[in-house]
Amino acid sequence: MVLGAIVLLALCVVAFIGNSPLRAPLIAFLALIVLVGAGNWLNDYLGIKHKAQEFNRPDRSEDGSEAP
Repeated sequence: MVLGAIVLLALCVVAFIGNSPLRAPLIAFLALIVLVGAGNWLNDYLGIKHKAQEFNRPDRSEDGSEAP
């Protein structure tokens, strides 16, 4: 994860120093990182707990018909 962040920062520096076509995808990728991080921080700040998914209900009954 740290190595990936270093590579991403290096690519950003190289793209923003020169006129690189990688600038737009890197901006979009950085924006997604910021939005996901801000959403996770907001959930923690508001005290919203992650709810585990429940897969207890079967998709079909034993006779092959769909469950109600």
